[in-house]
Amino acid sequence: MVIKEIKNMKIFKLFRDVPCIRMISNARRMISNARLRKTIIKYLEENGKTQDEKQALEYLKKNRLSVFIPDPSAKYNFTNIKVYIDEVNGLSYVMHHKKRLFFPEFMTIKEIIRYYRGLLIEQDPISPHYYFSAGAVIEDGDVVIDIGASEGIFAIDIVERANKVYLIEGDASWIRPLKETFAPWKDKVTIIHKYVSDVNVEPYATLDSLLIGEKVNFIKMDVEGFEERVLKGADALLSNERLTVVACAYHNQHSERHIRKILAEKGFLTSTSKGYMVFIYDEKLALPYLRRGLVIGKK
Repeated sequence: MVIKEIKNMKIFKLFRDVPCIRMISNARRMISNARLRKTIIKYLEENGKTQDEKQALEYLKKNRLSVFIPDPSAKYNFTNIKVYIDEVNGLSYVMHHKKRLFFPEFMTIKEIIRYYRGLLIEQDPISPHYYFSAGAVIEDGDVVIDIGASEGIFAIDIVERANKVYLIEGDASWIRPLKETFAPWKDKVTIIHKYVSDVNVEPYATLDSLLIGEKVNFIKMDVEGFEERVLKGADALLSNERLTVVACAYHNQHSERHIRKILAEKGFLTSTSKGYMVFIYDEKLALPYLRRGLVIGKK
């Protein structure tokens, strides 16, 4: 989700620092979100039945609309984020849990600060996007796959615990930063520059074709709504006996149901992260508006 925002920022680079343009854009967004908030509240008042829906209703009555319900963003201040430049490779980085997390060279300091703050919000324990929701745990010695690795914030938090980590990323702009970030663990981290899908046609590849015979214990995927196709191309890997899958489910209207169905057919017990997301970046956003952030499958 964050990378979409950064790409848009790059496209509209000429206009981002014009005060009047920025103010108009912010005002329009606030008006649109206020209307959507009222619509969601009305819907939940008339249709909300579960405890989670009732909690979301009470939250929205007291707070403005945001992508995350609940929204932990108040915990994270822009001014507390420091950006450094590596004198050897020339890339910018932040210190994340005492480890260097690098970013593409085209990103400005302001963009990195905004992006990294978004990552901290996403991975706050109360966030619906928190990858370790519903008891998802990586144990010592596990083999882990991170599909849609982007900057690698998920992997950098578990790299020392895992025995082997595969980072799979299709966006070329992240490959060099990933190599620099994970250089201290290059003996256990493999970076694969591919888009993962259910076909083997360049630039796409199935997960089974990329990792033939690998005994994987944990798969995390955030692939902008293509999670179902990734799962359909991973029959062999999903047959592993001890395996946890954490898949983003908020990009498309019915992703949660489809992902849970695929995993259940493979013998997984499924659950979701707590809370909801209102993915306002989806032009097809429709009733009931609230989407689960993650589907977690375990067996």
